[in-house]
Amino acid sequence: MHKVIKILISASLFYNFAGGLFGPIYAIFVEKIGGDILTASSAIALYNIIIGILILTFSRIEDRINKRNVVVLGYFLSAIGVTGYLFVSQPWHLFVVQTILSFGAITNPAWDALFAASTDKKKESEEWGLWEGSIKINAGIAALIGGFIASFLGFRTLFVLMSASTFASAFASTLLLRKKTWKGFLNLKI
Repeated sequence: MHKVIKILISASLFYNFAGGLFGPIYAIFVEKIGGDILTASSAIALYNIIIGILILTFSRIEDRINKRNVVVLGYFLSAIGVTGYLFVSQPWHLFVVQTILSFGAITNPAWDALFAASTDKKKESEEWGLWEGSIKINAGIAALIGGFIASFLGFRTLFVLMSASTFASAFASTLLLRKKTWKGFLNLKI
């Protein structure tokens, strides 16, 4: 397995761990800050619509720029967005954080392109399967941990852990910028 695949999977696992911690209990948090079902669904709708627009927009230009830089930048933007949850005390704050967090989506097309270009073509399904399976197991474990942390230590502690995990994803992705990571790949347009 190429180093690039290992780095991409590692960064993705840290990032998705943070999301898995919060995903199942998101609506409970929204209620705690004075929101309701409509607040929760509207915030998620806003997040997904902005992500969709950004992915459509950035995918058109990412073939002309360094994808490794885009992945790193996207993970750092996501980490900043996740850290914003520490400051959410009212529903409108949530909409601001969801908007900031959605800018991390610029990572998606570049991440997919790097992963696809880096796979061993004889083991392509196996490498994609490793990533997909790992993410699902990771999310399941994170959901349990997130519930325990929020129940016994509160959402603030949960958000600190989420922030640390997303910053770990960002720092892990910086390994993509090392030249020796790309040894043997220098003639690929990635």
